[in-house]
Amino acid sequence: MSEKNMKNNDLISVIIPVYNAERFVAQTLDSVLEQTYENWEAILVNDGSTDNSLDILQKYAQKDARFKIIDKKNGGVSAARNDGLKKAAGEYITFLDADDLWYPQFLEFMLQAMQTQNADVVWCQYEDCRETDGLGVRKFYDYIPQIGECLNILRQFAMRLKPKATILVWDKVYKAKILDKLFFSNDYKNMAEDYNYAVKIFAKNPKSAFINTPLIAYRQSSNSASHQKLSYNAVDSHISLLVDCMNILQSYEPHEDVVSLQKRIIPVVYRYTCTYPYFRVYKECEEYWAHYLPICKKLIEDGYFKINMLSPFQRFIYDLYLKKHWKLLRYTLAMYSLVKNKK
Repeated sequence: MSEKNMKNNDLISVIIPVYNAERFVAQTLDSVLEQTYENWEAILVNDGSTDNSLDILQKYAQKDARFKIIDKKNGGVSAARNDGLKKAAGEYITFLDADDLWYPQFLEFMLQAMQTQNADVVWCQYEDCRETDGLGVRKFYDYIPQIGECLNILRQFAMRLKPKATILVWDKVYKAKILDKLFFSNDYKNMAEDYNYAVKIFAKNPKSAFINTPLIAYRQSSNSASHQKLSYNAVDSHISLLVDCMNILQSYEPHEDVVSLQKRIIPVVYRYTCTYPYFRVYKECEEYWAHYLPICKKLIEDGYFKINMLSPFQRFIYDLYLKKHWKLLRYTLAMYSLVKNKK
């Protein structure tokens, strides 16, 4: 570790929710053990795992006292992270999923950026890795990556400015004080909980910095929520996301940034309520459409969903949906899929 560049030896709390992660969690914890910055505590929240995950966690806790276990009944990733937040003692806090991998200098470089920029939040880039990849995919840098300042992280994300800011929670390190009294909502059922939590942080307009270098290997797991079949929980979560984010940012200035964020979320809600039921659960699509039609009309009436924020084609599709022209909607989506797949 480049100690001459570090101002102090502050404790960093790492919160790792674990649910049936026996295939990967040992590699994840090894990537924590191999950090060049050593003053960390890892809070391992076993979220009611039914496989051998808890046994693996206990072996690591016996090997290194910096690993601390919370064993609880299954309550979902949001509740697990909240339990970890309540126990975290560090001046800084970060999150790590139980199947992802840190590069060896993740904590060192992130804390360096935090301190040199006097930032509240620092984010970095990440690289995808295959489900079968191990620790060997990581890099060790023989130089200090370039650090940049971000004046408005909400705008950076909402307007898709470069360098890319994400709504992920695990590609960032936070000053503990910026997360004070901020908890993950349990309403999201393992979908969109990162997004909601990030917006709560962005609403504080924290001083931010970034490292435009990959420091994390993100494992593309076939069991992740993003790869699962469409469900009512998934649709409900994204509708809640739109409403909650707009309410969180109700008094945020400048309002143009809020509008930009709304323009990002509305097409997501459009897909979950209109096109995903057709493409992902074809046989039940009309059941989904019928269930969400009054909800979508209420979103429009209350000003959360603005149709003019969709593209012209999306507006045409959504108009068919809202007017219950579902036979024509099916035909149009079928033709769209046919043309798209020929490209």
